Amino acid sequence: MRGWAFTVMALALAACAKQEPGSLEPVRVTITASDEGYTPSAIEVKAGQPLTLVFTRTTTSECLEELLIPSQKVKKALPVNQPVEVSFTPDKAGVVEFTCGMEMFRGTIAIR
Repeated sequence: MRGWAFTVMALALAACAKQEPGSLEPVRVTITASDEGYTPSAIEVKAGQPLTLVFTRTTTSECLEELLIPSQKVKKALPVNQPVEVSFTPDKAGVVEFTCGMEMFRGTIAIR
């Protein structure tokens, strides 16, 4: 009887451990900023999943020399051919938009 209770308790703890917030694998997405815009321009992640976006600008277009992610209060310079990382953990479902400094080129992160 005692062994059975221990097994049930161990299984219950294991099940809870799998559902802890913040236990999702981090996601790293490489994004190219070119004359055609952002590639990929649409990304999907889960709420609570750590996210690192790596932007590399491959054009000399002035439009893409700055990255804005307003909801995350991100404003970063994108030097040509130099990767720039932006990391955050989206905490709720919705859509996060990123744009160039002139807001002509756009991309989205769908959070489920």
